[in-house]
Amino acid sequence: MPEEITFEETFDLDEVWRVVSDPSVLPRICDDAWAAMSLDQLKQIVAGILENTGNYVFLVRKGPETVGAGVFYELEPGVFDLHTMLTAQCRGIHAIRIGKAITEYMLGLSGVKKLVSRCPMNLPETYFFARRVGWRYAGVAREKWRKHGVDHDIKLVECTQADWEESTQKQEDRELKMEDGYGQQATAMRDAKSEIQDPRPAPEPVTFNILCH
Repeated sequence: MPEEITFEETFDLDEVWRVVSDPSVLPRICDDAWAAMSLDQLKQIVAGILENTGNYVFLVRKGPETVGAGVFYELEPGVFDLHTMLTAQCRGIHAIRIGKAITEYMLGLSGVKKLVSRCPMNLPETYFFARRVGWRYAGVAREKWRKHGVDHDIKLVECTQADWEESTQKQEDRELKMEDGYGQQATAMRDAKSEIQDPRPAPEPVTFNILCH
């Protein structure tokens, strides 16, 4: 059975820093300015975020293992900037599922009006992730992310309660349409098959031995 992906709020600096400093995370989240800092300086920044009681910090777990973290930094009352840090053990469908769960949780909190985030275009998968989770495009900041001496655009994304409800409804509509489409296709195939008179004799039954590894 696959291990369950869960999240929990945390104030544990060591756990969060373990994620931030992971080799599959740190090089991706640092622009040139952050990359020029020492690890001690970066850890102090993370500590300051955890000490700010207006922020929300989550750990993502896969079974007992910590595989990611999410930081919602309060920009102004009711508006939170998300920084996502997921290790190589929490990518793809796992990341999308936990992203949806955390988004729904945050938007359900009283006083939370809007979530925002930034997706540097040297990592286009970050924008794909945000859109798959249900966030919407909110603009672009030209050449605001410097990485290895190159200035990249940043796509801005956001999500309000109204955006989330609309995204959830669209997802449900797509799933229903897909289910209905599969049903119509299966019916059409059965009808077509019943109208075909196959002149070939019926084949002898064949038995397969299936080995499960």
